[in-house]
Amino acid sequence: MIIKKFPKEEFFSFLKVFGFCFAVVFLAVNLGTIKRIFDYKIVYGGAAVTQAQNEITDIQEVASLADRPDSIEIPKIQITAPLVFIDSAEKSVFSAALDRGVVHYPESALPGESGQIIFLGHSAPLGWPKIKHDWVFSDLNDLIAGDEIIIYFQNREYRYRVQGKVILDKGEDLPQGFKEGLILLTCWPPGADQRRMAVMAD
Repeated sequence: MIIKKFPKEEFFSFLKVFGFCFAVVFLAVNLGTIKRIFDYKIVYGGAAVTQAQNEITDIQEVASLADRPDSIEIPKIQITAPLVFIDSAEKSVFSAALDRGVVHYPESALPGESGQIIFLGHSAPLGWPKIKHDWVFSDLNDLIAGDEIIIYFQNREYRYRVQGKVILDKGEDLPQGFKEGLILLTCWPPGADQRRMAVMAD
């Protein structure tokens, strides 16, 4: 059998014609897509719209909290109170601060940090007049697992879920197993400086 060789010149000419035809057909089929790729108005316009939407969302989120002072909110017991931050754990400093709201224990972590975040508040017997903030944690015992506690701190919102509560003797340490999260402390029973109640949330 005789095999006829295909001349190189004809082969390369065929490739050129085939390549040209393929390119023309490809451009015709995909012309719309190619125009969009090289249209700077569409490319940069889309990016600008996305960036603007993100900026608007960020501004709205910040604006919703920007006017909120540092405070605590406990919907279950209808509590909203200012947070007070002090530099000293001396009894006289604490007593004065507790009249102004719920006080952060200065040696504990701040909201948003790891570790125990400890806040203290007064409690008072049933029917006690709402003078200053003597009453703020009177109903802390009504909280159960799953109840929400909201902290507003430095224009940020932190949400916690109650995990449990314990009654402690004065000076008794908190449970060893709870080293991360929010702890609310008050006198127990309400209005009596006998023991302490701790509500733990994370």
